[in-house]
Amino acid sequence: MGWPQPTPEPGKPKKDSVLAHPPEYPLAGHKVSHLTPFFIADGRQKVNVYFSYQDNPVYTNPGARAVWGKLFKDEKLIPYYVSMSPFMGEETALADLILPDCPYLERWEPESMPNSLWPWLGIRQPVHAALGESRENRIMLRDIIHKLDPDGKRGMKQFWDFKDGEDYMRRHFDNIPGLKEAGGLDFLKKHGVWPIHVKLDPKTGKVTDKTGREIRAEYGLHKKELSAAEMSGTVVDKHGTISKNGKAIGVQRKGKNYVGFGTGNRLINVRVDGWADYGFNPMPTFKRIPWHETMKEDELILSTFKINVHKQSRTAAVKWLAEIMHSNPAWMNPVTAAKMGVKTGDLVRIETRAGYMVTKAYVTEGIHPKVVSIPTAFGHWEYGRLATLKLKDKPQFGGADDPDLQNVWWDDKGVHPNDIIPVVADPIGGSQGWFDTVAKLTKAGPADKYGDIQGDWQKHYDAYKETLRYAYTGDLHRKMHPEMASWAGPDSVKHKSGGGH
Repeated sequence: MGWPQPTPEPGKPKKDSVLAHPPEYPLAGHKVSHLTPFFIADGRQKVNVYFSYQDNPVYTNPGARAVWGKLFKDEKLIPYYVSMSPFMGEETALADLILPDCPYLERWEPESMPNSLWPWLGIRQPVHAALGESRENRIMLRDIIHKLDPDGKRGMKQFWDFKDGEDYMRRHFDNIPGLKEAGGLDFLKKHGVWPIHVKLDPKTGKVTDKTGREIRAEYGLHKKELSAAEMSGTVVDKHGTISKNGKAIGVQRKGKNYVGFGTGNRLINVRVDGWADYGFNPMPTFKRIPWHETMKEDELILSTFKINVHKQSRTAAVKWLAEIMHSNPAWMNPVTAAKMGVKTGDLVRIETRAGYMVTKAYVTEGIHPKVVSIPTAFGHWEYGRLATLKLKDKPQFGGADDPDLQNVWWDDKGVHPNDIIPVVADPIGGSQGWFDTVAKLTKAGPADKYGDIQGDWQKHYDAYKETLRYAYTGDLHRKMHPEMASWAGPDSVKHKSGGGH
């Protein structure tokens, strides 16, 4: 996030992991974590203990419980699973050991988002002390490390030598130039963010500087010219890149020295040379999805989306939000619905290559005729009494009862579609193809009941095997990326993951 981690920092692992660097996806900077269960099932990665925190893959990932539920239940694949969570989510319910993490109102965290015209960093600090036996995950991990390495001889304790969450944050911020002089963490504790660029005039609602003058947004910042002082000691290459101390700081065009864009070479790069190194076309190229080419007339594209009422899957237990929206019917176009004889509220059956589900229809002009789309964040089978509508259950772990749960008037929690969405990995970036699933939509039959859902591990596994065929090392990769034959130069063989090409 632009500032250093507390020192000392641990080195890299002695042995690499296929989970960290799968050869099929050499350009996947964010990895391909949704393929993790299959890598483990294939024996490519052995796991003794699996930790999760601030994550609920059993609900959020493609395959959901059909894939991730099987992974965490199968002790041959995951002998011991530890969940660090403030909530009894779908993943936590399967854990061998639950370590109660804190929700965000009870923990320290660094914070920085690109949501203003000025750069800033800030902190979250606890509103109150952690409740019950919960603790910040970094504190729980620190205590585990201190048990494993009490005298530091195993080399781990040195990286976890902090008193508490506040001390950890202090080591983050007290040495940052500028912030250090302003007061470091103590400044952030008092003011929330640093630096303080401006202030809000309460009378006019305008953003002003310290003299009271209104600050207006600046545009075209890439055309801002470098000063003579900034140009001192620079070097300009044949492409016009202005460098100082080995770092590009601007671009020279028609005799003027501009700041340029915020990229490594200060240009907007249409061509990505790193892609060419691996044989991909370095220029923007449209690729059609192969299985969309063979769709039948009665098949649609199944997609999912986030509804604006909820924060992904994390707010199903917030009663005010759940009262506004607590179910997720399948959106379909009136033309599509008319062909099937379906109206809003009718039951429909959605089948994919990985399984089927039965849910309600919502007919709207706001969806394409060839698409059926379902909002996520609903259909929990864990995550508390409100999310699951198990209102007669007693609070778990001795928790206090919530009298407001007596005012729940709805009886529909929705149906979660991820069980029937097969894994698909983008051949270059490795991301899940959430908008690629081919589905058959029909009116529900007499034996179908609302909420029926069934995903199949083997069918998901077959989908995984197919998506690997389109990966960098797969036999269908060239079919999807024929330019590899022309772009792959003699140097491309130096990449271990490109040995097959």
